[in-house]
Amino acid sequence: MKFRGLKIAAMAVGSVALAGSLATSAQADDLDYTCNDHEVCNYRLTSYTGGIWDTGSDESNYVGWYFSNGYTLNDRTSSLKNNADIYDVAHYTNSSYSGYYLYTSTNSARSSLYSPYENAFSSHQF
Repeated sequence: MKFRGLKIAAMAVGSVALAGSLATSAQADDLDYTCNDHEVCNYRLTSYTGGIWDTGSDESNYVGWYFSNGYTLNDRTSSLKNNADIYDVAHYTNSSYSGYYLYTSTNSARSSLYSPYENAFSSHQF
C-alpha cells in the first residue's frame, strides 16, 4: 500500500510538470508584442523599431493582423528577427506562402530589408 501511494504521488507531480511545459510552449505562440524565444518577430521600421508583431506559428495571411503601434502588418515589415531555435523562416511577398521569398536562419536577424522585400511580406512559414 505504501508503494501505491508513492506511485500516485509521482504521477501527480509528473502531470503538473507536463502541464507547466505545455503552458510554456503555448506562450511562445502568443501575440504579446515581445520578441520571445521560439518566435519570429516582424518590425514596422528598420533597426527593430516602429512597432512589433510576434508569433511562434506559421501565418498564411497577414491581412487583419496589426503591429503593436496599430499599423497593419500586411506589406509593412522593414526588419525582422527569427528567434526559433531549430527552424529557418521564409517570409513571402504574397499570402498562402507564395511570391518572392526570403529565408532567415535560426537565431538571426535582419535590421533592414531591401527591394523587393521591404514593406512587401504577406505571409511566413517555418
